[in-house]
Amino acid sequence: MMVGREIGDVYPKRTPRPGAEKLRVEGLVIPHPRVKGRNIVDGVSFTLRQGEILGLAGMVGSGRSEIVNGVYGALMRSAGEFYIDGRPVEIGSVRDAMACGISLLSEDRHESGLFLQDKTVQHNLTASILGQLTKGPFLSREAVSAAAEGMVRQLQIRTDGQDSRVSALSGGNQQKVVLGRCISAKPEILLLDEPTRGVDVGTKNQIYHLIYQLADSGIAIVIISSELPELVNICDRYLVVASGRVKGELSREEVSEEMIMRYAAQ
Repeated sequence: MMVGREIGDVYPKRTPRPGAEKLRVEGLVIPHPRVKGRNIVDGVSFTLRQGEILGLAGMVGSGRSEIVNGVYGALMRSAGEFYIDGRPVEIGSVRDAMACGISLLSEDRHESGLFLQDKTVQHNLTASILGQLTKGPFLSREAVSAAAEGMVRQLQIRTDGQDSRVSALSGGNQQKVVLGRCISAKPEILLLDEPTRGVDVGTKNQIYHLIYQLADSGIAIVIISSELPELVNICDRYLVVASGRVKGELSREEVSEEMIMRYAAQ
């Protein structure tokens, strides 16, 4: 009744079919930005397979967001190696990560997700793919408009038009815009930090369905969420992080909120 339509089960069902290893992280270390001699991520290693949804669980401040930002090149590491499709890659910047087919949805859409200050829906949706929307040396307005319109339809973004200010949208539709910019780059690895924060239950359900579609198409996905029921119900495998280290790994069959909290409190 709240969202004005039927949404069915809040957490849709899915049968995971993970493929070959897509990403491997070995010994990731990220120094604390303010405390000398302390690491905010301390020797984290994990793998991620094609079509897999990996959940990063843990308390606020455990290092979850720093891990994905380190993989994305947004935080500088002091140690760590990355492998994509079994081959070593160097990721020293966001540009490097994007070239490797990695996209990140940040946890705060206003702070680091959206271009506000009178920027439009179109501007936000296409910012990461402008290099693909050219005609000769110039930007093609037709291609930009078509790309934005396709994303508006795919994500069912409620807006008065592409030229509407993104700041005028509801929180749920702003989140869809940020997610749309991430997937418009056609990533092979998608890092989602709090993808449903601040959105209503109907929009959450739409985002879950989209995540499943992306995973079923072969995209490898990492999800961070502070909502334990969300993680437990939509992920295929779980890593529990505390004090910048992986404290436990759980399969879908053995996971529970109690098990996650047991590891997270270590």
